[in-house]
Amino acid sequence: MQTQELLLEFSIKEFPEITSKIRQWIAYVIGGAVIVDKKVDPQEVEYAKQIFKTFGEYQKMLETFQQVINTNQPITIPPIDLSPKLAEIVFRCILRICISDRNLTSEEVHYIQTVSTVLKMEKEKKRSMIKQAIFQAKEKFFRQFTANLEEKERYWLAAMILKIIYADGKVHQKELPYLNHVAELLSDSPELIRSVKKDAADFSLEQFGKVHLSSETIANLLEYLLRIIMSDQTCEVNELELLFAIAKTLEFDELQLESLVKSVKSDYQFLFA
Repeated sequence: MQTQELLLEFSIKEFPEITSKIRQWIAYVIGGAVIVDKKVDPQEVEYAKQIFKTFGEYQKMLETFQQVINTNQPITIPPIDLSPKLAEIVFRCILRICISDRNLTSEEVHYIQTVSTVLKMEKEKKRSMIKQAIFQAKEKFFRQFTANLEEKERYWLAAMILKIIYADGKVHQKELPYLNHVAELLSDSPELIRSVKKDAADFSLEQFGKVHLSSETIANLLEYLLRIIMSDQTCEVNELELLFAIAKTLEFDELQLESLVKSVKSDYQFLFA
């Protein structure tokens, strides 16, 4: 992760009001974000260290952070009064930590909401930042997942994305970025796009063949497709039917998918309330 990217070229000189107390609070809350999913990701720890170097008082912040990590227990976030701009920077760091593994647990969802409340984040700003972070996490998954796909698999994935997007008969603005994924997968196959648009209501998937993926990859792929469905914060019946049809072709457990759908829908309702 590039700290500069995540902090929007943040400079400590912009915030003369930052005190040692504020720095310790930031270190404490970042530590809470790392352990909230009940595991310590080395990449998240390294990112936290880079943040502390940017804020100054590196060693003191690291010590506070390490204490939280060592206890490995959920924290209670104390109140704090930050400027809107500094609050936004801190909130962005928390989001990136929670979504760095491309997945959001229920614990992380509640932690994000709690931090936003303590930081007094403006509602629409919070929503915008969460949506952006979720999309970036899906972008990361897409890049990693498609890096080594063969031509047949790229064709299959592109078809599934298009089917999901056109399942409700229209393309929502929030779904447009995912069309770029299709263009990347099928830069030389415009006929597939025309075909899927024409048969958007047809949930028959046999013509696209089958792909063989690991169970973990399938779960991540189905969540990626579900996030496309939920990008407009709605989930139509025909979209879900299509998702379950895709899962069936992948021989993915139906009860497990039902649990995933319930969890993601709950996350969206909670995060964007």
